[in-house]
Amino acid sequence: MPDMGGAQVLGLLKATPQTTSIPVVIHSDRSDSEERASVLRLGAGDYVERPFDLLVLRKCLEHHLFHTRNTTLLADTPPSAPHAIRRKM
Repeated sequence: MPDMGGAQVLGLLKATPQTTSIPVVIHSDRSDSEERASVLRLGAGDYVERPFDLLVLRKCLEHHLFHTRNTTLLADTPPSAPHAIRRKM
């Protein structure tokens, strides 16, 4: 990105209450393990290196979307709901 790096954008997203829960997947052509560790510490959901395998990227995105959807559903379920109902979500 010309004006800002991925780590900077991630930092802004995680520092803003309205966007902090959005899962972020960083994809980069750099295979630097220090950069990868850094963005994961900042809150990235995953780090995919280029060139990436389309199947791996798809599964990564499906995983994060599934997790986000289930977390949202559980958050919207009243605490008084039976445990078995909450677990099915």
